[in-house]
Amino acid sequence: MLHIEKPELLNIIEGPAALHGSFDSRPSHCFVFKLSGESVYQFPEGPVSLSRGEMLYIPQGLRYSFHKTCAGESRYLLINFSGEVSPLQ
Repeated sequence: MLHIEKPELLNIIEGPAALHGSFDSRPSHCFVFKLSGESVYQFPEGPVSLSRGEMLYIPQGLRYSFHKTCAGESRYLLINFSGEVSPLQ
């Protein structure tokens, strides 16, 4: 679990997933909620698959890439925010 102190919602984006993309340094914290389809996120620690109904937290500053792994439409809801994030003790 996460504790988010002084959260500030930056934006919410809903739309079709890109075929692929990458970040050298994630500009904000985000939650990715997969509405349909499947994507794989490649982090320094290894890959994470995200399928319909699953959610993923990506911290600010993290380097990663992603790619869509299914045919057809793949949609997501992305919640970008700032704040102090720490594991719940």
